[in-house]
Amino acid sequence: MHTSTSHFVSLQLIEGIAHLSEGALHGPWAEAFKDRLTQHKFSASVYSGEHSHTHTEVCHLLSGNCLLSYQGAHYKLHPGDLTFFPPGVVHAETSYQPRISYQLVWWVLREDGPFLQLTDYHKETGFRIINRVSLPRLPSEIFERIENLKLYAAGKKAPPVLELKENFLTLSLELLRYLQSHDKSGEIDTRSSIIDLAISYIRNHSDKPIELEDVGQAVLLSPNYLTTLFRTHTGKTLDAFIKEERIKRSIRLLTETGKSVKEIAAELGFTDQFSFSRTFKRIKGVSPLNFRNSL
Repeated sequence: MHTSTSHFVSLQLIEGIAHLSEGALHGPWAEAFKDRLTQHKFSASVYSGEHSHTHTEVCHLLSGNCLLSYQGAHYKLHPGDLTFFPPGVVHAETSYQPRISYQLVWWVLREDGPFLQLTDYHKETGFRIINRVSLPRLPSEIFERIENLKLYAAGKKAPPVLELKENFLTLSLELLRYLQSHDKSGEIDTRSSIIDLAISYIRNHSDKPIELEDVGQAVLLSPNYLTTLFRTHTGKTLDAFIKEERIKRSIRLLTETGKSVKEIAAELGFTDQFSFSRTFKRIKGVSPLNFRNSL
């Protein structure tokens, strides 16, 4: 997967950036999407439906056709189209037609570390994340390029295409260098690291109610897709793992505090103490009260 990612960046990604044209740039500026508006039926089927973020995103359609929802209006994207999503812009993607495959690159410019995500849709496999690569410890020049992209996204008109290419190519070459230097060290971010992020989020928030939507939002995936990915990699459902982590937390509360079973159940997000007790007994073999008494 690592080698294929390097190959993808060095060929498809850089070639796609080199062929960007003014008519392929879309964003919040007034003239954007003027020839892409469609009345085609839109039903958000990937990620978490229509959503927005506090960070900037840029998507680049490399092949096929897909539908994009942008602030409630729907557009058909063509191969080569590149779209800017400033913070707060509500958006979603879906297939144009079930039999038409497509491949997208997402540049996710988060403050805690940008990453690139390669996704595709195929009639037989559905929506998939091919890979996700983070870019930690970036040199100052790359941070400047990322800031430029954020400014383009917030602008009132489309950015100059040559400047845009220069910024994206510089960022892509840095990504390629990172992939090549870390290819043998095992440090490259992959789909398995998405699971690690989900696990970390659940463990760090086990002291309060957690919904599947919360975990999906933390890793930028729909709950349904994340659940499938989680089960494939761990052999258990995401919901089951959340419950296990809640029970681990409840053991600490039963052991270290004088809180009642009802209080602990409410704190951990169970609907009531009976639901908590059933889950606890299924996992530990005894009721919470009996567990505490045995101490």
